[in-house]
Amino acid sequence: MDYEILMNGNVKIGTYAPDFEANTTMGQITLNQYKGKWVVLFSHPGDFTPVCTTEIIAFSKANPYFEQLNACLLGLSVDSNASHLAWIYDIYCKTGIRVPFPIIADRNGAIARKYGMISNDVSTTETVRNVFLIDEKGMVRLILVYPMNVGRCIPEILRALNALQVADSNKASTPANWIPNQPIIMPPPKTFEELIRISGLSHGTDVWLNNAQTLINEGTIKLDEAICTRDDIMIYLIKEGLPPQKAFKIMEFVRKGKPSKDPEKWKEHEATMREYNIPEWYIGSCKKIKYMFPKAHAAAYVTNAFRIAWFKVHIPKAYYAAYFTIRADAFDSDIMCQGVERVKNKMKEIELAGKAATKKDQDTYGVLEIVLEMYERGLNFLPIDLYESDSVKFKVEEDGIRPPLNSIPGLGTVAAQGIQSAREDGEFMSIDDLKIRAKVGKSVIEILTNAGCLKGMSQSNQMSLFA
Repeated sequence: MDYEILMNGNVKIGTYAPDFEANTTMGQITLNQYKGKWVVLFSHPGDFTPVCTTEIIAFSKANPYFEQLNACLLGLSVDSNASHLAWIYDIYCKTGIRVPFPIIADRNGAIARKYGMISNDVSTTETVRNVFLIDEKGMVRLILVYPMNVGRCIPEILRALNALQVADSNKASTPANWIPNQPIIMPPPKTFEELIRISGLSHGTDVWLNNAQTLINEGTIKLDEAICTRDDIMIYLIKEGLPPQKAFKIMEFVRKGKPSKDPEKWKEHEATMREYNIPEWYIGSCKKIKYMFPKAHAAAYVTNAFRIAWFKVHIPKAYYAAYFTIRADAFDSDIMCQGVERVKNKMKEIELAGKAATKKDQDTYGVLEIVLEMYERGLNFLPIDLYESDSVKFKVEEDGIRPPLNSIPGLGTVAAQGIQSAREDGEFMSIDDLKIRAKVGKSVIEILTNAGCLKGMSQSNQMSLFA
């Protein structure tokens, strides 16, 4: 970036922090000497002022936490170095707190102006409360600006620093109100291998939760380093030098969840892994696993997911018909075939019930979400028909999807199959004929009548002499 622009205080996120040499309470420093560490560069309006004093004390108390994150604190104001030294000595005398980081004496304001720390509309001589988070390479990653009369929240600065590091480590993002050890937002997988790893993590017991998830969120490892499938253990251990047979035995021991069942034998395996300098996080991760997928299973799941996704995008009617047939046990035609508004109203009703919602309603809600998605994609249900509807399968037709007979509330699968079998011998002459041939009772007839499936059908085969 052009030097003149930097001199005008146009330091931005994503630009390299301009270097400087300065006198501080800990001697001469340059910014470049901190390469390889994160730097928290912050300015304060003036020494011996109430708000600034509380901030310096707060930063001093929090210094160990910044050090844990490989970060150095650098304070700055336009006061002289003599003033800084007198101030921190006064703080020590009154509180017993030592200021463990340098405070820059920027007497002529050269550094402050370079970084845009002086807001001329507020003061032409004093700095506002700026915070610059500068990474190990010297790039500005975050800028915070507070007015003179509002003290900074040190925990928020720590949180933001931690979030940047975790996001960098995992090539990910952090959501609103994120704090350490909470879930992060991983980027979409870019390779088939990444999809397989995610599939493996999602199908084991104690493979992701309380294990890889924590390690990734803390920044200890990345996704490609996590133990995701059985095969990962054996391949990794062989790569690290363990004999193949030993690596295989450890893999089998771990994937069966035996470390907790046979702790003495696990101690032997731990000793072997430490002998080959296997990281402690890896050994600890193995110990937690109760069950995990082989890589082939994970790959099969990913392959099937691709197939399903293709059908959902390119042949949606086939997708939804198959989904409702196989997965939608809670499908209720009285609700789901009545259009978007009826579906939305039922969903809102279940939501308002909260924890009081029945298990059936909870299952129904999941199906309603898919039904709503289908409607919003321009697809619709056709009326249930005594002759056209299948007994148990949703049918794909040119004008939409036709629900089966057993989706009518109260009409069981046995009765629906009986009706389908009976109609193969021709149309029903009457309701009585339907009852006899399909072997259904009065209650089924009432259900079919209420569903509109028996419109125009006479009660009996007998012809009236007076018709």
